[in-house]
Amino acid sequence: MESLEKTEKTDKKFSFGELLKMKRLELKISARQLSAECNVSQSYISKVEADAIIPTVKTFGRIVDALGLTNLEIRYLLKLVSSVED
Repeated sequence: MESLEKTEKTDKKFSFGELLKMKRLELKISARQLSAECNVSQSYISKVEADAIIPTVKTFGRIVDALGLTNLEIRYLLKLVSSVED
């Protein structure tokens, strides 16, 4: 995946978790590495990526930092979260 910004322009719709996983894989970071950096369990990351749970604000911030997301990518993900909660 080239970036989350380009994903927004495609016809395919991705979920919040799918986009996080795509970004993680793009950066060649394992779920175990991401979970350690975010101070959560690997199963927590798996559940987020499977859209089984939405991370807390604090954990979302840790994930954003760990993946080095841009402001545009963050805004796009937040739009997805707000549409899930509606």
